[in-house]
Amino acid sequence: MSHSSVRRTSATLLAFAAALFLGASTVLAQTDAAPSAPEAPSAPGAPATLTFPPADPHNFTADKPTTPEVEAFLKATWGYDPNLAWQVQSIGKTAVPNVSKVSVAIGQKNNPSQVGALTFFTLPDGQHIISGDEMVPFGARPFEATRKILQAEATGPARGSASKDLMLVEFADFQCPHCKDAQPTIQRLIQDYPNARFVFESFPLPQHSEAPKAAAYGVCVQKAAGDDALLDISGRRRWRESLA
Repeated sequence: MSHSSVRRTSATLLAFAAALFLGASTVLAQTDAAPSAPEAPSAPGAPATLTFPPADPHNFTADKPTTPEVEAFLKATWGYDPNLAWQVQSIGKTAVPNVSKVSVAIGQKNNPSQVGALTFFTLPDGQHIISGDEMVPFGARPFEATRKILQAEATGPARGSASKDLMLVEFADFQCPHCKDAQPTIQRLIQDYPNARFVFESFPLPQHSEAPKAAAYGVCVQKAAGDDALLDISGRRRWRESLA
């Protein structure tokens, strides 16, 4: 698989995971809101708790996927955020054989007044879903295949551990303002996980006129002065500011 295929696969997975990570506020903006269950009276001054409407057993008409399979997928995708909570609301048959429609209620524990709904379709192979206009892997370990691709083909400038058991791979554009904003987070990850291998993969976007040139210069910097010269956070920040 080519580097461009790795980038597209990773970008799709990351876009889906990012949308889920943003939680109910994004879900409510993009999908219909799930009805909120009546809140039980709370003691004065007591914080509200996140509740979901009871799932109707009549809405579970499909044999596949099972509720535990959906739960395992959601845990693999959302489980790293303790603020998120969810409940599978339905797994129903569709007019297409072996294509099921899954609806999940999702909310943020620190904002229990809002509950959103996410809907996706599982495909006959049992390994993929369609959510919005994206098709992404499905299952208890949905990112395993991409992880193996990155371990084999993410060979850009690197620092940290020589082991690829824990890899942090950044796909970035030197002219992208969002990539610039992400740098403090990247730096914290590197500091928090000293046993990780951090890899930078240049990903110039076509809408950024100077990005391809900056990517080419980056290759020259790496060849002339080594990986650390390109991966220096402060240097990359100044470089991005010069291209803004």
